[in-house]
This record gives sequence, structure tokens and C-alpha cells, in this order.
Amino acid sequence: MIWLDHLKRITARTTTRLASVGLGLGVASLVGIFSVPPLAAKEAAFERALASIEAADLTRHGALLSLDELKGRDGGSEGEKLAAFYIASEFRRLGLKPGGLDGTYFQPFTTRKKLESNNVIGLLPGTDPELKNEYIVVGGHYDHIGVNREGEICNGADDNASGSSAVLEVAEAFLLHPPRRSVLFMAFGAEEQGLLGSAHYCAHPIYPLAQTVAMVNLDMIGRSKDDYLFIGGAGTSPVFRPLIEELNQQFDFNLEIKNGGGAPSDNMQFFLRGIPVLFLFTGIHPDYNQPSDDWNRINLAGLEKIARFAFSAAMHLANRDERPEFVRDSDFALPDAMIEEMGGRRRGR
Repeated sequence: MIWLDHLKRITARTTTRLASVGLGLGVASLVGIFSVPPLAAKEAAFERALASIEAADLTRHGALLSLDELKGRDGGSEGEKLAAFYIASEFRRLGLKPGGLDGTYFQPFTTRKKLESNNVIGLLPGTDPELKNEYIVVGGHYDHIGVNREGEICNGADDNASGSSAVLEVAEAFLLHPPRRSVLFMAFGAEEQGLLGSAHYCAHPIYPLAQTVAMVNLDMIGRSKDDYLFIGGAGTSPVFRPLIEELNQQFDFNLEIKNGGGAPSDNMQFFLRGIPVLFLFTGIHPDYNQPSDDWNRINLAGLEKIARFAFSAAMHLANRDERPEFVRDSDFALPDAMIEEMGGRRRGR
């Protein structure tokens, strides 16, 4: 490198002068001060990428996606289309390659209401000549339920502007430190109508499902209390639980971990097709599917921390030598409190 040769020449002259007064210093010693070991450089790059995920940026995305003007982003509605265009414009601004059909970021499909919705897909190619042909999916749905029977807008800040904003921030972090495998960032449409977007993608994959090695789903991650984080799918690969436990030594979440890959969220569609999944979730709350689910109730510090955890997990999966082995653990993975509540409703309690 030119700058290094120039530095060596300067160092040689300096060393000669120092030696003349009895203060000899080898050229290699001074040059070594300015060199960084490759592993340390990678670790520093990872830390910079991790630190780029910030509450302020999550708010910039999430507050916009949950505005009244989007009318609750019901699948196929004009509000959902506006949200899709915003996410696509952010993918383009970040520099992700279009991952949808015909050179766009979109994969259209038809909702139960016979309206057009879209999955929004951005691609970050991997850096490894062989592993770049394998894919990690980081996704979350961006639609919500629209307007209730009383005509009130349900903005769905937690469900799921929180997860959508995290997908965007994780994408930006990955662009600062590209991994060996390719990463697909997916915002799914019409999840609230029965996981339609993820079901359509898995039935009509743009990238081979056989080469899709893991899926990380971010759904309702904005209302953590006391550092609580639920993670489902830990048993769908033997590598997941040790990875979660190792990462949590740094993040120190109050974790509730379930092994099963089944859940009423988009990870279900990938799990059913033999792909290891992780499902991050902070639980149901009184504002769930209510007009009161607004951005001012989001736990911003918690959301930032969870997005950073998701980035760390996905980065590990995108860089490991071997793809994670799939285990078909079909248990339905939901928090105990949610299962208890659902059981209580069935018993009329």
C-alpha cells in the first residue's frame, strides 16, 4: 500500500536519527503501531454496526409507519401500500439490491379481500464466493388491522411497526458489516389476514428455500417490561439455544425461551418448510389491536436492545461455516402468560 511504504520511509529516517543519539527503534516496531490485526478490525467493524442501531432511527421509521394517515395499514389498503413504498424507499436509500420481482422490491399477491398487497424484499449479497448462495431471512410484517367497527384507527405501533422498523435498522447495520452469506430483508404484507404474505413467499419463493438456512422473525417487540424477551423456535436447530445463551451474557435479557417453531406469526410458514426459525416477541398487552397502540407507548430502549440482539444473532448465523441443522419441533411457541390467558378465555374465566 502506498501509505504504508511512505510510512516505512519516514520511520526509517526517524530510526536513523534516533540511533544517532542511542535511541534505536526498529522499523517494524513503529509500523506495528499503525497496523490492526484482522480479527480486531472485524470486531471493531461489528461493534460499529451494532452501535448504529439507535432508538432515534427506530422512531423515525416506526412513528411514520404508525401515523393516522396510513389508516391502520390493513392488508391491501392504500395505507398499507404507502407503508410498502416507504419501506422500499428505505431499502433503496440504504443500498440493498431489489429482491422482488422484475427488478423491484415488491412481490405482489392477492388478499382475502381480493385486493393487492405486497411483500417488500431487499437483498444484501454475501461476501463469501460459496456461502453467498445461501440466505438468512430477517423479516417482520408491516400491515395491521386498519379501522375498527367504531371507525377508530388502529395504528399498530407495536403490532408491527416495531418489528418493521427493526428490520430496517438491522438492514442498515448489516450494510456496515456485510457477512459471508446473503441476507434477505423481508417486510410481509397481510399477516393479519392469516400470514398471507409469508405464505405467498414460501409458496412462490424468489430465492430457493433449499438454500434458505434460517429465518429471524420480529413481531411485536416494542413493549418489553423489565428486560423481558420471548424467543420461540430455539429447538428448531441445535445451534440456537447455545447461541441465545451466549448472546444473552452480553444483553442480559429476562428471557423466556420455547423450543417450538409454530406460532401465529410469519416464522410459521418458513418452519413448515423445514427452515430453522427464531421468533422474537415481547408479548400481548392491553393496547393489542386497540386504537391506543401508538408509538408514544413503545419502550424505545427495549426496542433498540432487542433489535441489536436480533442483528447479533443473524450476523452469527450468516457467518458460521456450517448451516444450522433443522429440527422439526412442532410445539406451538408462545409465552406462558399468553397461553394461560387464552386458556382462561376458552374456559370462560
